[in-house]
Parts: sequence; structure tokens; C-alpha cells
Amino acid sequence: MARESVVGSDGFVRASSAIGVGWESAWQEFGPPKGMNGATAGDEAVTVTRVGLLGASGIAPRAIIAPAKRRADVSIVAVASRSEATDYAQHHGIARVHANYQALIDDSEVDLVYVALPPSEHARWTIAALAAGKDVLCEKPFAMNAVEADEVAQAVERTGRRVVEAFHDYYHPLFQWVRGYAGSWRLASSAQSMPSPLSSTRRFRSIVHRFAMCQN
Repeated sequence: MARESVVGSDGFVRASSAIGVGWESAWQEFGPPKGMNGATAGDEAVTVTRVGLLGASGIAPRAIIAPAKRRADVSIVAVASRSEATDYAQHHGIARVHANYQALIDDSEVDLVYVALPPSEHARWTIAALAAGKDVLCEKPFAMNAVEADEVAQAVERTGRRVVEAFHDYYHPLFQWVRGYAGSWRLASSAQSMPSPLSSTRRFRSIVHRFAMCQN
């Protein structure tokens, strides 16, 4: 997939998904973080990426917790919050609760940090996680301005770790299908037989809707 990035696909990674199957598709494209632990899941030996959540956020359950439970190679192992997160952790089956963000970043049993804090805190804690040797999945926006974006990019180059912005749509399988369909002869052929742009739009939306329903 060709899309512009700050550093490149081996460093600051272009947009990816954080929600549902789109998150899983991004995971399959980029692979697990570098320097993984070699833990096991189920009966087969697999590489398990251990994820720590910065923030007991409302988006995390559908963005990463639920998708991770569908996979054998990802495990949510810790959460950190400035407020009490024990109930949050128990509800979502997260083993460890850290009282502050730095403690989670320093946790040797965390491979990847998911940042779901207020946007003004994204760049700061992304850089801190990179400095601690973690890869980062950061909710949108990963930076508040160009200066912060450049600082994150420099941190990526300095540490050799990866940052992925949790941009859902681009890596969602449905979006990939729509891109392929829109670039194929099928859409052009279908449009030629339609009496108006309005009916063409409605039909295309119907196709996308039916495809989405098939994926549920």
C-alpha cells in the first residue's frame, strides 16, 4: 500500500487501524513489534505481543481489547491510569494495574504501548514509550502540530522503534475492498447502465452495505 509517511514504513508507520478487524489487518501487515518475547498461547508456540494500555479509556474496549481477544498472538497485560483502574482491569480481564504512566512504560513485560490519552498528551507519552524501547499504537491524532510530529519522527529514528497512528479506515478490509472495486472495470461498467449519478451513488452504497453485513 502506498501512502505518505513521515519517516517510512520501517520507522514512523503510516496510518493503521485501531478498531475491530481493521486493527487486526494492520497487525497482519506490520507484524509484531521487534524483539518479541516468544511466549505461548494455546497449544502451539506463538510469538505473543504483550500490550499495555495508557489510559483506562472508553475507546480501548472496542479499539484493541476486543480485537486482541480474537487473536492468539496479542495479549492485553497491563493498564495505567491517573484514576483508579482496578475495576476497569477486572472487567476486561487485564492482569496488572499501574498507578502511573511511566510505570507501565517501564514494565519489562510490555512490548507495545497503546496510547489513548487526551490528544495533548499523545506525543509526549509516545516519545516516552519509544525511549523505553517500546513500539507504540497511538490514537488519533498522534501529535497536535507539526513540531510535535517532527519530535515523534525524530524519536522513531533515534530509537529504531515503530509508531502506528490508529487510523481505522485505511486498513479496514472493507475499505480495501472498496478501493479495489472502485478501480476495477466493474464499477465503470455498472455506472454506464445507470440513469443518473444519484442512482449510481445509491447502488454503490447498497453494495458496500451488503458487503459490510456479510462481514459481521
